[in-house]
Amino acid sequence: MRSRVEKPAPLKGTKKNIIGTGEMYAGLGKTDRAPIVIIPLLGEDHRIRHVLLVHVNFRSDLIVSEKKEVLGDKFNKINNLVNEYDLAWGDHFLDKIPIESLLGEGVDVIAGEIIDSSRGEQRLKIWPPGCGAGRQTFGVFADEYLIRDFSE
Repeated sequence: MRSRVEKPAPLKGTKKNIIGTGEMYAGLGKTDRAPIVIIPLLGEDHRIRHVLLVHVNFRSDLIVSEKKEVLGDKFNKINNLVNEYDLAWGDHFLDKIPIESLLGEGVDVIAGEIIDSSRGEQRLKIWPPGCGAGRQTFGVFADEYLIRDFSE
């Protein structure tokens, strides 16, 4: 699978954000929608020197309690934002959202989609029908990986 980071070129998008924040990313690729995890790797000087991009398979059969556990504090942020719009939280909101969307999209985007959906506005742009179908594992199997060196 080809990636823009296989050849020296300026980073952009998610990979550039990862270099800036030092946070890992799990979700779908923004352009190709491939399920990925991107992890910044530190050098001896404790600065980001590499980025590890792993193509993974996300589980499509997670129940709500498992999704909440995977989300950690992000779940509380989504819940709080939905409540801010005078919409009583229900864990059932997470039922129809694939874990790759919950992990990869921002809190504002997820909460906005939940709010619009509950009002009968069937946008659901971040988790289209069939999204996540057929995937059986969450981060267990790496189909392919790529490491980019930033020490040069």
